[in-house]
Amino acid sequence: MREDVFSALHENGDYIRGIVTIPESNGLMNHGVIILGAGVNPRQSWHRLSVKIARLLSNAGFYALRIDPRGVGDSDGEIENIDPQQLEGFHDKVQTGLFTYDCQLALTKFKKDFNLNSLFIIGLCGGALTGLYLTEIIREIRGLIYIAGPVTLTTLDVSLPVHPAYARNMFYSYLKKVLNPVAWLRFLSGKSEYKTIFFLVRHKIYQFLGREKTILDRYAQRDSKNINENGDRTNHLNPMIPKAFLNYMDQCGDILFINAEIDQASWGFNNLFAPMYLTPGKPYKGRYNIEMVKKSNHTFSSIEAQKELLSLILNWMEKFNKK
Repeated sequence: MREDVFSALHENGDYIRGIVTIPESNGLMNHGVIILGAGVNPRQSWHRLSVKIARLLSNAGFYALRIDPRGVGDSDGEIENIDPQQLEGFHDKVQTGLFTYDCQLALTKFKKDFNLNSLFIIGLCGGALTGLYLTEIIREIRGLIYIAGPVTLTTLDVSLPVHPAYARNMFYSYLKKVLNPVAWLRFLSGKSEYKTIFFLVRHKIYQFLGREKTILDRYAQRDSKNINENGDRTNHLNPMIPKAFLNYMDQCGDILFINAEIDQASWGFNNLFAPMYLTPGKPYKGRYNIEMVKKSNHTFSSIEAQKELLSLILNWMEKFNKK
């Protein structure tokens, strides 16, 4: 295994830069995988997960590319028309394809440079959505691993303000502040997170009454009048996700969804996306897999969670080396 510098030239003169991890032996398969990080994280991603994934798959015979889109990490350019004070707007842009074209350029050059026979995408968080959108542009993507990808737009998020796994500790943390004058000053001045506080109180009451499922279902079913063209309730799903998913399934692609147990994105996936598109009776059975990493947060920060994540990725990818 060795690692080489990679670059792709954008038509405006900017270079998109990254690293290719090259296997010592790849047999006759010549598989290539691009690993897309989250948001504006440089190509290493959380806890160097992208590096660990690239080296793991390279040892299994895959060429693995990690890149920085323009304006991120070592790549040229800057992210334009983004107010750094408005993170929700920025996340919405990532979740609706901000980096798709840059990744398309990189993936096309990656295939050409290494004479790759087949292409795969692994995306984390926002990178998962970018990867899904790429399948609509590059029709030859053989497999996609969608890791902890959100399914709602940040500015239209109807998911839980706090994941139930965190609610207990956060409730008692706020309770301790009841006699704190500074905390009351923040509350009265509008600096507190009202949505979170009110949800915690309601969640605690429903728990006490033994009706926790009621409040969780209420969030999942909010805005029941929002109907899509097929007559299904959309629940404020990012509309680009179902469209891209259905198109990719129609192309006979394979997809592995990996979620973290203690994660808002998982709650949205399980309550908003899966019931509409992955329930029994829907098509594409056998073409997708869903895995959950237990006791893990959104960034897979624990060593145990990372080991399980890497194992799921390797086991799923290795099946393509047998075809």
